[in-house]
Amino acid sequence: MFDAHDDSEDSLNSSFNRSNLPECGWEFQKKHIFVMSSAGKPIFSRYGDEQDLVATFGLMQAMISVVEDSGDHIQCMKAGDRTIVFFIKKNLYFVSISSTNEPEIILLQQLQFLYSQILLTLTSKVHDVLTSNPSCDLRQLLGTVLSISFY
Repeated sequence: MFDAHDDSEDSLNSSFNRSNLPECGWEFQKKHIFVMSSAGKPIFSRYGDEQDLVATFGLMQAMISVVEDSGDHIQCMKAGDRTIVFFIKKNLYFVSISSTNEPEIILLQQLQFLYSQILLTLTSKVHDVLTSNPSCDLRQLLGTVLSISFY
């Protein structure tokens, strides 16, 4: 017989955590921006924690590398209603994934703006640092500079 008030259901509801829902992840945002080193090292993620997205960063770095290994440069691609724009500046990779219907050029300009913020904070020596140590963690050097630009 079915009991309308099941204690196991109450314990399930009490342990329910909304942050575990996928709707809270970057995939469900209208626009997301990633910044990584050419080694795939996470530098910035607009939503979510960079460490939790290591596999995503690695996948994007691999896509960029495959295209570059074929002698081409990846700039933009469409996936359903999403536009994915890439901005590569030496050993810094910027990726915007958007379903806002903004033109590609606007998304590219936003990525270029982030690059300018990084240069303003770390100077152009950031490329020398990443060349000599591709796995360098720039997040500590940048602090909250990139996060502030979105609020």
